[in-house]
Amino acid sequence: RCIVGETIGAVLSPAIGVAISPVPVIALILMLLSATATKNGLSFMAGWIVALLGVGALVLVLDVEVRGDDASTALGIVKLVVGVLLLLLAVRQFRSRPRAGQTPSMPRWMAGVSSMRPTQAFGLGLLLAGVNPKNLALTVAGIASMAAVAQDAAQRATGLVIFVVLASASVILPVLFFLTFRARAATALTAIRDWLSSFSWVVMTVLLTVLSVGMLGDAVAILGS
Repeated sequence: RCIVGETIGAVLSPAIGVAISPVPVIALILMLLSATATKNGLSFMAGWIVALLGVGALVLVLDVEVRGDDASTALGIVKLVVGVLLLLLAVRQFRSRPRAGQTPSMPRWMAGVSSMRPTQAFGLGLLLAGVNPKNLALTVAGIASMAAVAQDAAQRATGLVIFVVLASASVILPVLFFLTFRARAATALTAIRDWLSSFSWVVMTVLLTVLSVGMLGDAVAILGS
């Protein structure tokens, strides 16, 4: 039995779902294009990672209290709830899409991102990774799934780290890209920001629908067994 393979398999889909987060990436890019790019970019990244580690660790602590058949049932219920939530978010995303001729709108708080202090950037990273409904739900489901196959503390810690690294890729990579290329990064980051601003609703609607179907299918399989 390949525990490492099962662990990666359990966290891969939810982690990618967390990583594909257009609004947080747009916010990060705005920070990287500001006068305080390095401090705010690193602070946002740190807040994002800390939030995922905190939520994941809490799920693992709670999972220790549940054993046997109860653990399987609990995992099925978690996946069912998360699947329904993701489906509702997909419907909301589709209904709020810009109509023909309309310019896609961003959240009002986005206007102040470029002038944030590092502590505010850290806090925003915390909120967007750990409190955002999509990311919170996927983190809980992913870590709970991983805990079901990784039975000892070392395996679970490894699984948590793997999840956080994968789920943070869309935040870590732009920061590393900026720190490596600096001036040349601005053009590429601006193009990415503009594309995400225009098509984020398409990305999110498709992503949420696919993840929802997967979660609901898993829930039916677990609860029906």
